[in-house]
Amino acid sequence: MKCSNCSADAPEDSSFCPICGKELVVANAFKAQPSILTSHESQQPPANGPTSTFPMGVMLAAIGLILALLLAGILIFKYQPGLLDRSSVSLSQSRRLILGTDFSASASSQDKPGNTVTYWVENMFDGSPETAWTEGVPGAGIGEYIIINFNRPIFVDRLGMIVGYAKTKVDQYGDRFTGNTRVRSISVEINGSPSLQHTFQDIRAMQYLPVNKQSVNQMRIVITDVYPGQRWEDTSVSELEIWGY
Repeated sequence: MKCSNCSADAPEDSSFCPICGKELVVANAFKAQPSILTSHESQQPPANGPTSTFPMGVMLAAIGLILALLLAGILIFKYQPGLLDRSSVSLSQSRRLILGTDFSASASSQDKPGNTVTYWVENMFDGSPETAWTEGVPGAGIGEYIIINFNRPIFVDRLGMIVGYAKTKVDQYGDRFTGNTRVRSISVEINGSPSLQHTFQDIRAMQYLPVNKQSVNQMRIVITDVYPGQRWEDTSVSELEIWGY
């Protein structure tokens, strides 16, 4: 750096010329600039006290968003089906297979057991199509019935039935399903009153019929027609399902 007074060379970090003692203006130009908030004393608070550096608009928007979310949460909880009132739960959420512990079953008749097989009512609820209830009167069993008594009032959504003896064993006696009489149609009485009728297909599979009845204490399922058997006149039902809650 050169001195502007005597043109003498001076070190870059010098504040005064070593020859004439003149202040080096160029070297000191940066130091001559006023500092900007270099100390706490230079940061004078306004007369009304300190203010937040967080923008007021952003703060108000955040508060509004929080309140909106809280309100939405309250409304969702209040009106979501099933959270406050079980009667409002949709059937698809609540229906289930009613188990034997929720009811008792009986029948107007049942066939005598064989050497290794039985034809009791409980066979319809054992989960196996290899067993069956078989009516025990002469003829095809039209007019025979099954009675279900529930331990408490039940909403019955639907019934399921395998309408014959679905045992898969085929021996010298032939196929048990086609050999025995199968249920073709039934009538259903709910709490002692006729409620519905239904006709089944002649197939070895579970078939369902809608019931959609509230406060059911008792059901009576009556055989009203049959598919004839190729060998026997014994009408059988391998499985009976009750769905509801």
